[in-house]
Amino acid sequence: MPINIYTPSVQTVLKLMESSTANHPCTAELEIETGLSKQTILGVMHTLRDAGIVHDIEDYPGESEFRGRRIRYEFTPDGLALVRLMPETT
Repeated sequence: MPINIYTPSVQTVLKLMESSTANHPCTAELEIETGLSKQTILGVMHTLRDAGIVHDIEDYPGESEFRGRRIRYEFTPDGLALVRLMPETT
């Protein structure tokens, strides 16, 4: 089955991530910034991982027993190049 990276939700996440490549957002941050649901963000990130555009970075945000592991997302080198070559969508 082909991977569609041109859906509105995928494009929204890609634009946000491209605008700040120094930031490696986690799911919660993407939810807040895009207004998309957690389930939608998880689906988008699954699609982007399958396409080789992003990969996961494990983050341990603090020593507190209440803060566990978080997954942050980062562009792969080829993924960032692809995103920068994509035409603007309207």
